[in-house]
Amino acid sequence: MIGIVETHLVNHSICIDNYKLYGNNRKLIHTRAKTGSGGVGLLVKEELLTTFNIDIEDESTDGIIWIKFVEKNNDSNKFYVSVVYLPPEFSARSTNAYEFFDTLMSQIYSIPNGCPFYICGDFNIRIGDMKDYIPGVDNLPELIRASELANKSLTTGSIEPKYIPDHSVLCWEFESTVCENTNKQSLNSHDNRSNHIVYNVKNIPDTWMNDENSINLINLCIANIESCNGIQVELDNIYNDFINVIHNEMNDKLDKKIKIMNSVNNKRRRFKKRWWTDELTVKWNQVCLAEKQYLHCTKVNSNTHLRQIYVSKRKEFDKLAQQSKRQYWYSCQEKLVNLNKNDPRQFWRKIGNIGIGNDRQSKIPNEMLRNNHKNFGVENLIVKNDIFCNDLDDYISFDEVYKVAMAAKTGKSPGVDCIQAELCKNYAVIFTLTKLFNICFKFGKVPNMWNKGIITPIPKCSTTDPRDPLSYRGWSCYSSCFTMSSALHFPLEGDSYSGSGKESCHHTYHL
Repeated sequence: MIGIVETHLVNHSICIDNYKLYGNNRKLIHTRAKTGSGGVGLLVKEELLTTFNIDIEDESTDGIIWIKFVEKNNDSNKFYVSVVYLPPEFSARSTNAYEFFDTLMSQIYSIPNGCPFYICGDFNIRIGDMKDYIPGVDNLPELIRASELANKSLTTGSIEPKYIPDHSVLCWEFESTVCENTNKQSLNSHDNRSNHIVYNVKNIPDTWMNDENSINLINLCIANIESCNGIQVELDNIYNDFINVIHNEMNDKLDKKIKIMNSVNNKRRRFKKRWWTDELTVKWNQVCLAEKQYLHCTKVNSNTHLRQIYVSKRKEFDKLAQQSKRQYWYSCQEKLVNLNKNDPRQFWRKIGNIGIGNDRQSKIPNEMLRNNHKNFGVENLIVKNDIFCNDLDDYISFDEVYKVAMAAKTGKSPGVDCIQAELCKNYAVIFTLTKLFNICFKFGKVPNMWNKGIITPIPKCSTTDPRDPLSYRGWSCYSSCFTMSSALHFPLEGDSYSGSGKESCHHTYHL
């Protein structure tokens, strides 16, 4: 490939044997101009056309062109090449350098989308004493300054400085993995995907943690817990052994399936709204198709027409959606009116499900009793600020852990230890957790794995910048054992659980 700038082309092309030109000529040319000005292009060897599908990705800005290379046998193997030309500062075609670099920077973030890209061109930048990068910020594995290139190409004193040209050819090379056939492509694409094992915890067999081997391993864990001296490393090792016992039992007795985490096969449909209809599904698919055609169009004339089609399709969908909502809410109101006449008991049940009944409070706050106790007829009321209970300092019993384990919510995502709440509803597991919770209560320490959570970023709004970390709201997922221990409310060293776990828990980001 050869990147060229200042092609000075209008409608013509450059003809070189075994090469094809992908160019972006300047669009605004004076009527009296005999030739064009500026212009960038990329000469691609025709041998690459047999291996890659080559298209112009973006040519909306004068002086910048993006070319996309996609391998024919492997769509995931692709890269981008950009050729850039920035006119000199005081030329007739000079542009605002700050706006030019802002445009280039925004394209760098939006066009490659994580794929490799290469930028070449002429920025009309002179050699100076300032550094070409920001120390401590730019992590450049290999850096060659322009002054070093000039010194290598010339020997001192051989040519006078005024005769040194400011145009030169810089050669660069890169490697790209190319699959020779489709079989190899399928293997490589399968290796690049991360596999995730999902266990079926809805149908736990009766033999769960009941065989002789599992009972012996659980007894060994209990013996290690009882002999623990409260050392953090020792506590972590005990919990890791307990997790290994659970994982081995899961692999032996639970049904499992492997999910390929490629964000395509695992994309689940959202549950439809109650007012959603089949006609809305058809309209929504039409809107998505029109939007896709509009966003991927690079021609100016067709772009305006496609945008009008997209806007009209979107308006039709919005109109039909509002109509379906109104019809649904009207039908709900009619049902409530009919229930009020025919079945008042069912009517009040429906009202309670709406949420009005949940706002009622059965207890009077102490502040109201202190300030307005005469209004409530409790003049001699004595409110105790400090309540002491010796039972809170006792060891945690098996019944307490049993109640917490059986009341734990099912169908929830596991934490870092990959143990769900359904697996803990077993007498052997509950007895082991009782011993472990008592050790944590005695020494005020917990396993380090409990201090780690998996955070899934959730966008706050669809209109904010997706590259801004503040545009996301973090949703944390902790260990099920840690959640059950927090329900017992025993004090921990450093207060490692504060309700939301935002301050002292270490998080693992899941993107």
